[in-house]
Amino acid sequence: MRLPRHPVARLGPRVFSRGYAVPLNPSTSFDPVLGTTVPPPPPTVDPSFRRKSPRNQQPGRSPIERFAIAAANELVRGRTHTSSSLGSLLESLDARSGHQLSIELPYESTPKPGRRVPLTSALSPPSEISHAIDDGVVLLCFVDNVGSGAERINMCTGFAIHGGEAVCGKESESRGPLIVSCSHTLQSLTDKINGRGVALAISRLGHVYPISSLLSSLPMADLSLFQLAETPVPVGTSGSRPPAPLRTLPVSPYPAVVDSELCVSSFSGWQPRGAAALGPSLTDDSVVRSRWGRAKLVGYKDAIGRVAYTGTYDDLFQMDFALRADAPENHKSLLERDARGITPEFPIPGSSGGPVVDVQTGSVVGIVRGYRTNLIHGSRGDAVPSEKVYECTCLLTISF
Repeated sequence: MRLPRHPVARLGPRVFSRGYAVPLNPSTSFDPVLGTTVPPPPPTVDPSFRRKSPRNQQPGRSPIERFAIAAANELVRGRTHTSSSLGSLLESLDARSGHQLSIELPYESTPKPGRRVPLTSALSPPSEISHAIDDGVVLLCFVDNVGSGAERINMCTGFAIHGGEAVCGKESESRGPLIVSCSHTLQSLTDKINGRGVALAISRLGHVYPISSLLSSLPMADLSLFQLAETPVPVGTSGSRPPAPLRTLPVSPYPAVVDSELCVSSFSGWQPRGAAALGPSLTDDSVVRSRWGRAKLVGYKDAIGRVAYTGTYDDLFQMDFALRADAPENHKSLLERDARGITPEFPIPGSSGGPVVDVQTGSVVGIVRGYRTNLIHGSRGDAVPSEKVYECTCLLTISF
């Protein structure tokens, strides 16, 4: 006797389909929370009630976004500076995957005092602040629909490393600084660009550098190596300050020890959203004191999420860190908790690609990738170990 087929079987693959309760945040590397409820459609608006805003007002834009859009318009109008389009950068992201540059990145696990990353904290005296005005950290901005009044902008953080001049004549026509950052911010623009977009970097002092090329990428590690133009572009009041070479940061090829104290970078400081602006405010004492958040290295994981250990043959694919909420060095906004006792987002969106520094050695030991939050541990960040950066360059030959 042939049994009738169950009605569910007729649904086919739909039985196993599932929806996402929240969209994937491009600033993190974690999957969204799974849900079963389909979100309602957006409400319709009567056209007679729609408001139009002048293009120059850019409602809802932060001061940094408005400055980045103004800089992008300057690059599009001038075209006298070497700047890659978003399309060419996306092509290089694939074409340069796994490419090894013919330069050597020095091993600086214990840099000399003059080479240590100039860290600041809420307790920094004025002398420490003046020394750390430019600490080599930059903001990368990928701006599309330039000049339309409805620009789309994606931002992430990066930092300068040694070797920009050495690349010239070999893999690049520029002699500008090399910038290490994440890949997912640029990659999120795939199939969204309209051909009228530019990429630029903003220094701590507000200088604008066009991004001339993408030299190498490591898709599995979520890393990209960019090169900037040699000289900045005057935008607004940024041209009133004499440009100085970007400070390059020391990179360690060795992993930091678990429980080490770390400093995690934020370009505009751990300020409330929208509070930071460009111009003098980026170098205000309050902003400089809040640039770095103190954290503790929790542990390492391999490529499939298993616990990995230093001093073994384990693949150190990811390093996890947690905010030190009781550290007096942290900005007051990082010491607050919500009604559930959970600490704020750490690191904040836009910090991806920024350096993670070992406080004891003053060397970069990781590159920020994202964070996740739960009721037990609160917010925990994850980063790519800095040893992965050396996969983009030649191995350094050490002579005795």
